[in-house]
Amino acid sequence: MIIGGRPTPYVASLRVYEPADAFSKRFLDNLVSYPATLEGFAKEELHNLRKSVTSEKDDDGLNRAFLITNNGVNFYCPWNTSLRVRESLALIYDSYSLPMRKLFSLPVIEDLIETGRDSNNFSKTYLLTETWLIPPRWFSLFAKEDRLLGIRHEKKFVIYRTSLESALMKGNRALAIIRKSFGAGPLTEEVEELMNWISSFDSKSLLELDYGGLADLLDRSLLASGDSGIEGENSARDVWESLEALEVGDGLRAGSAYERLMSRWRGVSALEHAN
Repeated sequence: MIIGGRPTPYVASLRVYEPADAFSKRFLDNLVSYPATLEGFAKEELHNLRKSVTSEKDDDGLNRAFLITNNGVNFYCPWNTSLRVRESLALIYDSYSLPMRKLFSLPVIEDLIETGRDSNNFSKTYLLTETWLIPPRWFSLFAKEDRLLGIRHEKKFVIYRTSLESALMKGNRALAIIRKSFGAGPLTEEVEELMNWISSFDSKSLLELDYGGLADLLDRSLLASGDSGIEGENSARDVWESLEALEVGDGLRAGSAYERLMSRWRGVSALEHAN
C-alpha cells in the first residue's frame, strides 16, 4: 500500500543483492531494473499489491529487480513477486486446521499456492519483510558501523548495508552464542533459518536492512518519549552488546542491552493496535 505517496509506513525489509555474474544471460537479457531508492520501492509495492488482489500474471516475460551499483559492479535483488505471494498465502493457509481451510479455501488459492511462480521460475526469495517490529536476529548480521542515516522526501531513513561474507561471519557467531546460551528451541531455530537463507546466495552478494517507514515512526516515538530521536539509535550495537555479554556469561549486562533495544521499539509496535 502506498500512503501519501510513500511506501507502506510500517514495513521493514531485508534484501539480498547478488552480483550480475550470478545470474543467467537469459535473466539479464529480460531484466528491468529499478534503483534501490524510495521511488523504486514504491513501484515494487504497487506491483505486489496488484498481484495480491488480482489474477494478473507477469506474462510480459520481464524480470524485475532492484539495482545497486558498487565499485562499478551491478548487484540485483529480484522481486520474485509471484513466489512471495505464494509463500505468504501458504503460511496463512498452513496456519489453519484442515476443517478451517475448507471454510474459506478456493481452488484458485490452492492452485496459486502449488504452482504460482514467475515465468523465470526462481526457487527462492531475495527479500524478507516484517511489519511494526524488526526482529533482533536481523540486526545480528550487521555491525554498528554498517548503519546509514539520512533524509529522503523530508523523512528520515535508516539502512544497514554490508557484504554477505561479513553477514555470514557475524550471523554464525551469533548463532553459536545463542546455541550455547539457550540450547535448542524456537530462538535458535529462527536464527538457523535466517542463516540457511542468506547462505543460499552468492558469497559476493550484498545484504541490506532497510527500516522503511519504520524509521520515521521510530524517530517520532523516541522524540515523544523524551529521547534524542533516531540519531541516537543503533539497534545493531545493542544486539551485539547483548550477545557479547552472553558470550562471557554476563546475564545482567545482556539483559540490560536487550531491554534497551526492545524499549525503543515498543513505542512503534504499539501503534499496530492503536485506534
